[in-house]
Order: sequence, then C-alpha cells, then structure tokens
Amino acid sequence: MITLQEATFEDAPALTALQTTAFDCHALQWGSWTKDGSSNGPGGYNSIQHILYSIKITHFYKIMFNHTIAGGISIFTSGNKHAVVDKLFIAPEFQNKNIGTQTMYLIEREFPRVYRWELGTSAKSKANHHFYEKIGYRKTFQDENYIYFEKKKASLSDPSVTLFSNSDLSRAEFEDCSLTGAEFFSVNMEKATISNTNMSHMTLHDINLSQTTLHNINMSGANFGDMNLNHIELCQASLGGAYIHDTNLGWHESHGPITFERCDLTESTLSNCVLRGVNIQDCDITDMKINGISVEELLRIYQEKI
Repeated sequence: MITLQEATFEDAPALTALQTTAFDCHALQWGSWTKDGSSNGPGGYNSIQHILYSIKITHFYKIMFNHTIAGGISIFTSGNKHAVVDKLFIAPEFQNKNIGTQTMYLIEREFPRVYRWELGTSAKSKANHHFYEKIGYRKTFQDENYIYFEKKKASLSDPSVTLFSNSDLSRAEFEDCSLTGAEFFSVNMEKATISNTNMSHMTLHDINLSQTTLHNINMSGANFGDMNLNHIELCQASLGGAYIHDTNLGWHESHGPITFERCDLTESTLSNCVLRGVNIQDCDITDMKINGISVEELLRIYQEKI
C-alpha cells in the first residue's frame, strides 16, 4: 500500500541517501543529468542541506511502501491553482512497481484545487518522458539539460474570484488598489514598474528576473533559495545579521569566483567553507582568526623569518 507522509528534518538523512542512490542509478542507465557530464542529478541532489531546505520551503512528502520509505516527492504551490513538482525520486529497489504513478495521483488528491501542474526532468531520460506523458503531462519546452512538462486539469470555479485570463492589460495602470491575496501566473510583466507598494509576505517562484533592478527595497527577513544568482551585483546594501549558507559557484559548472570589495565583514564567521585560492588584499584584519589562531600573529612571525 502506498501512502504519503509529511517529511520532517529528522527524515533528511534517509531521504538524502535515497535520492542520491536513485539519481546515481539513473545516471548509470541514461548518463549524467547534465550535458557536460558534471553531475548525476539536479543541483544539490546529494546534499542533505538541500533536502533540509526543501523540507522547510516546500510540501515535502515521504513515499511510504507499507512501513518503509520508498522515495520522496516535494511540491511547490503558487497560490491555490498552480503547483510545481520540485522533485520526485524512488529508490531503485522500489522502481517498476507502479509506485510513481500512484504517488502522482495521491499528490493530485492532496491539492484538489490545483489544475495546472508543471515539472522538469532530465532531457536524456526516455523512461521519465514516457512516464509523465502516460499520466497526462505534455512537453512544453526543452533546453540542453531539461525537458519541461505541464498537465492541465479542469479548473474548479470560484464565484468569489475575479479571473483575468488571456487578457491584454498592456500599459494598464493600477493605483491605490488592493491586490491582497492576488495570484499572477504565466504573466508577461516585462518592463513593468512596481513602486511604493507593500509586497510583504509575497512569494515569487519560478520567475525570470534577469536584468531586473531592485532599488531602495526593504527585504529584511526575506528568504532566497534554490536560485541562479550568477553574475549579480549586490551593492549599497545593509547585510547586518544576514545568514549566507550552502552556496556554490554554479550547480554544474563554475561561473567564476565571487568578489567582495569595500565590504564590512566585522566579526563575521566563515565556517566549513571552501576557501581554495582565496586572495585577501589590502584588508583590515584586526583580531581576525583562522581556527582560533591570530592572523596578525602569523603574519608577524612570517615577517620575522623572511
């Protein structure tokens, strides 16, 4: 019997192991996840920190076969009617037992108001493509690493909701309006301007913000995760108390080093970080320590010996 149970942080080690094994076995049959062969799975597939983040930010379920964890599935909902299957993995020993199909139908029952489902999977995996098409998904887009799918169901009408669908609102102006709880999905907002607006507790998911300018914005307490921030410029920003963790220079390839210039890092902590080839130049290192050892003292001893 297949059931879904909400995952907890305590489940992260087991789910990470299952997900890693599932994608590594997938790679043995279909090749690496990426075109350049740099990874067996999507970004963070073998990272417990990524699983912990997913449990925190998405609807993450354990797939239970009787009393055993057979895999996992995480769902990100955009409002009430749209959802993305963020990840689905089944342990190799439980594959080809109709568990994936049952899981997808159970998920749809968990979110009965969702009528538009989206997901992406490896462009190489013919088995995955066949699986999703068999349960009603259709291909919508493809790049060198992924094929994207979509499934549309009959929408449940809600008389209390004003729906704008397939509408051209170009150059429309909204002023002194209440949009509390409004949903925007599959909307082209290129070159739109939003100013003097309360957007607290807003959720942005699966959004293209390339070349966007954010200026004079209060984003205290905001959460940024599972994002492509390659080549961004962050400047004139207050970062006091910021928590930056589990980042990289590109999920599947390096996009170049990070540059910190004229940054106040007073009393900051770098823990369990990769600092290979880091260059610290013309910086105030007063009271700076590495593993409890004073850098000033190390430099003093070095200078005495040369």
